[in-house]
Amino acid sequence: MNWNNLEQKISNAVKDAYLDIVKNLSQEKIYAFAIYTDADCYTVLPTANTQKKHEEKISREAVTTPSEKAGYKWYIGEWAYEAWRGELFDDICDELSSAAEVACLTDTHSAFKKSAHQCLLNSLLKLRNEGLFSNAESDFVVFISSSDYDEAISLENWSAKILNSQSIYEKFERRYKTS
Repeated sequence: MNWNNLEQKISNAVKDAYLDIVKNLSQEKIYAFAIYTDADCYTVLPTANTQKKHEEKISREAVTTPSEKAGYKWYIGEWAYEAWRGELFDDICDELSSAAEVACLTDTHSAFKKSAHQCLLNSLLKLRNEGLFSNAESDFVVFISSSDYDEAISLENWSAKILNSQSIYEKFERRYKTS
């Protein structure tokens, strides 16, 4: 697998998806943007949420407790803009899927998964360093996640620590703590 080539493809797709979401949601405050994969790293897709959509959802669902509100705010499965411009990632997902299958057959999936997560991180880090997220709100956070709940929190914390300022990371790391 050519990780450098895949990293560039992911960066290009993320950039296009992010710029499109910012353009289309200019009237809403985007508080988070992430790219996520699955437990086997077959896919990668972008997702985002806005304060407006978060508030609408917790109102619609009659969520009242701080812990439930935090869950709705930070669990990517609850976000309004999941898989935004997902078609930009079709070829990437095909490539990852094929490579993941080979990794499973050759008993190298653990190393593959670690490399895939690093590739996702590097893609976002490159875009951050290029200034892609510089016009975001001061409390905006960017990270990597997984649709697999068992690994999501550690992957999110690991990536958020690298991709965001220390103060943003510290707030993010406490996102589920309600007391």
